Amino acid sequence: MRPGILVVLACLSLAACDQKSSEQQAAGPAPGTCAADWRKCASNADMAKSWTGWADLRAQCEAAVEAQSPSGLNVWPPDAFSHVNPGNSYVTSGSAVGIEPEAKLLNGTDAGSAKIVCEYDLKARHVASLVQLPN
Repeated sequence: MRPGILVVLACLSLAACDQKSSEQQAAGPAPGTCAADWRKCASNADMAKSWTGWADLRAQCEAAVEAQSPSGLNVWPPDAFSHVNPGNSYVTSGSAVGIEPEAKLLNGTDAGSAKIVCEYDLKARHVASLVQLPN
């Protein structure tokens, strides 16, 4: 076989591999992993980093704060509610806590900074409670 043909065949094989990984990604997380099932996560941090449902937690916590806000025009960092308590209590209790330590809450003309603690029921997939603490 000539060297040029080997290179072409290798490139075709790599393209097929790239296409397969894209198809696998589009199918979603593998069943039985932390990404697919919060009960499989090793720790609270693993859940926040890997579980695909954490994006819903973040969005629902933001929406719950907005619903209670007089202006509804708060400023959120890109990683809002990504801070977590240490340990693995979320997995064992079925209740997760997303923490936003630097929320910018706008009320009328003033902007104040606050720490927001959002408790989330993992089984029912909804916000259970919100606590706002001044910074």
